[in-house]
Amino acid sequence: MLTKQKNTTSQQPSQRGSIETLIGSSAIITGNITSSGMIRIDGVLDGDLASDAEVIIGDGGKVTGDITAFKVSIGGNVRGNIKCKDVLEIMSTGHLIGDIEVMHFSVENGAMFNGNCNILSGDNSQVAASEETD
Repeated sequence: MLTKQKNTTSQQPSQRGSIETLIGSSAIITGNITSSGMIRIDGVLDGDLASDAEVIIGDGGKVTGDITAFKVSIGGNVRGNIKCKDVLEIMSTGHLIGDIEVMHFSVENGAMFNGNCNILSGDNSQVAASEETD
């Protein structure tokens, strides 16, 4: 179901500030990254990524590892699981192989997603969507 998003006050981390950490297109990082601010990956990251704010994987970005963040936008390639407190967006150029646990999920035409999807309720508990057995 599609709903029109309300224009609320600046409470989302992506609206509160600018990119704090940028991994440029020529960078190759091996190891985990943790930040309280917004992160953009245009290069290669082989490791886990955690942020209290937004994570953006640019069109040329490649991540092999798990991502935990408030919001995640994928324009490049991700191979790993994603836990997201708000919305996960996979852009038309994005590819994701991995399981996701999110509040909201958006996929553009041309995007690729291969994995399992868990949609959370407002209190971050799993929405009951299991088969009933007698």
